[in-house]
Amino acid sequence: CSFTKKLTSTIQYGRNFKIIDTEDCSWNTSYTNNVVREITGEATEWDLTAIVSEETHMDSYDNYTTEYQGLTILGAGKNDYISPTAGVHFNGASSSNRYIAITPAGSGMLTITAKRAFSNSGALYHSTNSSLSGGSAVSGLNSNSWSNGTINVTAGTTYYLYCSGGGMEIKALKLITK
Repeated sequence: CSFTKKLTSTIQYGRNFKIIDTEDCSWNTSYTNNVVREITGEATEWDLTAIVSEETHMDSYDNYTTEYQGLTILGAGKNDYISPTAGVHFNGASSSNRYIAITPAGSGMLTITAKRAFSNSGALYHSTNSSLSGGSAVSGLNSNSWSNGTINVTAGTTYYLYCSGGGMEIKALKLITK
């Protein structure tokens, strides 16, 4: 069945969170069955708008790369930047030169808050290949409005978040490990 996350409740217990989400299973008939699941685990959040206090172009970093709390952010030059309002702005599609890399210590669910940088093109993809090949679109992240998309992640595997078809802005990441 197809899987779409719809956050319905977050309950905080210290550093542990209980996320209740909906798995939407559409069958071959017109009948739709909503199944509620609970995911409990430790949450780690990255606010990408907090990296800089003013817009900073990626060509100001050595090799167009910066590290932030375990993330590696690679841009393609002065048209890519990090800002306190947009987070990470990728000006165009990636070809192995624009990505955010994350290697989670635990398995779980990664939620990404992002939007298109331009009006009619762009989607955020994820891949475990550093050449950014064989990736899949992050469901729900192909609009001009801030939205959340999720991917399941495995401990110790590096995931590359990158643009396809046009630029993207990535504002935040949140990892819930099981």
